[in-house]
Amino acid sequence: MLSVTKIDPDKLATSAPKRASVLEQLRHEITSGKLKPSERLPTRPKLEAKFKVSRTTVQEVFDILKNEGFIVSGKTGTYVAKSPPHLGCYGLVFPTDPNGHWRDSERIVPMEAQSVAKRRNCRVTVYKNVAPDYAEGDYANLIGDIRANRLAGVILHHWPHHLYNDPLLQMINMPVVLMPALSPIPNVLHVEYQGELFYEKGIDWLAKKGVSRLGLLNQQEFDPHTAAIIRRIAEQFKMSMHPSWTHFSTPSGAHNLMRLIMLVPPEQRPDGLFILDADLVEPVATGLLAAGARIGQDIHVIAHANLPIWRPSIAPFERIGWNICQCLRICMDIIDAQRRGEDTPSVVQIPPVFEHEITE
Repeated sequence: MLSVTKIDPDKLATSAPKRASVLEQLRHEITSGKLKPSERLPTRPKLEAKFKVSRTTVQEVFDILKNEGFIVSGKTGTYVAKSPPHLGCYGLVFPTDPNGHWRDSERIVPMEAQSVAKRRNCRVTVYKNVAPDYAEGDYANLIGDIRANRLAGVILHHWPHHLYNDPLLQMINMPVVLMPALSPIPNVLHVEYQGELFYEKGIDWLAKKGVSRLGLLNQQEFDPHTAAIIRRIAEQFKMSMHPSWTHFSTPSGAHNLMRLIMLVPPEQRPDGLFILDADLVEPVATGLLAAGARIGQDIHVIAHANLPIWRPSIAPFERIGWNICQCLRICMDIIDAQRRGEDTPSVVQIPPVFEHEITE
């Protein structure tokens, strides 16, 4: 005969607050350093007596802490992990991207983050579509991990201006780094991509190929400051920039755009193209090849890339961008230094590199 264990609902209701209290206290002893990495925890009977709870409650707390990575089982007892989350787990946070402008980086950056984490023997938790008004995103998960000290620090990737005043930033009680910073946030360190040098190196490469008519392709329109920088650099290299040679396109429209451009007589179209968004590379390549363009003869092309590239282009484009692995390592180093109480720079500038300059 099947026996059914009866559960006392009153006992179940009272055990949850006790479990939460014991969990919070033990987690705090670990994150505060009272219980150090690799240190043995008190035995279960001692914890039962200390917190005045049952063996079941202590076991439930241990199960949660093990699942979170704070403790591990050993031959002679239970120990604090060698690298518990508050010391060895970094949060990589992506905001919502309603326009789909960061699809390439949202694919590549998490992959490179896991690669860096493996080499550093640490962990990375990725949070996507983080915004207070987006129910399907990881906003609540991130808040929960911050409150439970399950992270060593937070890396905000492409954090948008409309979230600069979000309560989440005031809630984070651990090191925070912006990567890259669209503009500074008070009291938040940031890794800054050297954009002007990016344009200069890219246009210089085109100039060395003999380009005199510069075309630009991006998804978003340039702000006046960026547009002025590009014009000034082009003038330095004696390149002309006709308004009809600068285009803003989605990936879905870039293929046909290239085919139309190549229908224009050679002397009336750009002989050099700078693609400023990695998401446009493949549709541009297929469009140029479909138009019969000879890359390197009819037109020279250099394109932004999230380096190191994990997926080669089907066309022989020169690639330039920022070493994502280097940027992530710097962010993690800053977080580690801050946790040790060391002084850190408020801004770290990262220069752009060509694909062939990546040595790792």
